[in-house]
Amino acid sequence: MAKPSSIVISYPRFRIRRAILRFLTGRALFTLAQFKVYGRENLPQSGPVIFAANHFHWADPALLLYASPRQLEFIAGRRSPSAPWSVKIFPKLWGIMPAFRGGYSRSTLTASISVLQQGGPVALFPEGGAWAATLRRPRAGVGFLALEARVPVIPVALNGVPKLFKSWRPEIT
Repeated sequence: MAKPSSIVISYPRFRIRRAILRFLTGRALFTLAQFKVYGRENLPQSGPVIFAANHFHWADPALLLYASPRQLEFIAGRRSPSAPWSVKIFPKLWGIMPAFRGGYSRSTLTASISVLQQGGPVALFPEGGAWAATLRRPRAGVGFLALEARVPVIPVALNGVPKLFKSWRPEIT
């Protein structure tokens, strides 16, 4: 097993698989909701960046990957006990950088810094999970990564996602 300090992820990864997943996700989003993205023109087209979004619903990662014009590397919980079974397969297909709940994941942080050093974007949900209906305090990982890699953090607000599947084509921004 590799030491955490030697973990390197080549960016970008799984281009064809991720392009297909992104396309299918986009079609589903526009079928199930009125999905609008504001500010996409302000996002950097290249270079390392961290996307930090609020997290209230298991569909948040799909929205974030479709809203971004770039292929994102996600930091996500290794397990998602509250997600529907059909959603649990998505992280495996996409290829996430797994975070192990209950502490910090040195290997995850090292892999994320590796992606950022290669000019890739990293996406994460600083709250650490989607089990609350109110915004919670962020965990320290986003700050550590931003300082360690010396990259900007792009805050992302996902609104209306909990209405998904509860009303017909809700507006999600």
